[in-house]
Amino acid sequence: MSPRPARDLNIVKSWPIPYVSTGYGPRLAAINCVTPAPTGSSYIFAMGTDTGVAVACDRDWTTDWLDKGHSGAWVPEPILDIAWDPDNRFILYGGTRSGSLWMADTRTAAAQPINLSHGGPISHVRPLRRRCGGGGQEVLLAGPLSKMAVYDTRFARPLSSHNGSPATTYHPLVQFPDFSNLERLHFGLDVEPGLGIVAAAHDDGTVAVYSLRTGRKLRGGEVGNIGSGDPVRSVQFARSAADAQASLWVGASSAAHRFSVWERDPG
Repeated sequence: MSPRPARDLNIVKSWPIPYVSTGYGPRLAAINCVTPAPTGSSYIFAMGTDTGVAVACDRDWTTDWLDKGHSGAWVPEPILDIAWDPDNRFILYGGTRSGSLWMADTRTAAAQPINLSHGGPISHVRPLRRRCGGGGQEVLLAGPLSKMAVYDTRFARPLSSHNGSPATTYHPLVQFPDFSNLERLHFGLDVEPGLGIVAAAHDDGTVAVYSLRTGRKLRGGEVGNIGSGDPVRSVQFARSAADAQASLWVGASSAAHRFSVWERDPG
């Protein structure tokens, strides 16, 4: 059988990389992450950059900033991961290297950090659906320093109160004390909202599954024993038409592994 001919990829549309004003003149922003906008949004996708959050608009094909730092002297910090609220197409979250969480409302084209005491870089942001018990306001954050937790953004406020005094810092609703990732920004993580669980790669090359409701590590069978010491960067839940439940796919070293999840987490 002769090989199929290769097909060229055609660029349908490209967007300009936004410029950032610095003390040494304008420079191009570095893009750390990209995510498509949800159905019904006036935007096409959003980009997390080394100086804040930018979005691409489908009306005039321009790239707009979603924070006020680029119009003043203060420049926001690097955004490591971004995610849209699954129950509100106007809300976009961004996790930063310093451990703050940004929440942007595309209706007002403004973003602000909110006072969550995560305590480490946020390289994974996963807003949770209502059936996870989140009511559309809970978000899972994870990153180095073995930090992974669920927060309720309904109680979050700007970092300073209206009178200029420090605002109250809100602590996690759920913590994951067995999560172990001291140094890596890039590691596999995914949420299965129907089962209320999260799978996360550890820095020893293993993968653990946790309850989103309690933070307890679940019995994962072989999931905890696939590691060869190499970091696992690819972890994803997926469900095919023939599957009754979602499967967990893990890319480790030179092999891909599939694990079946059969029982709902009892909490």
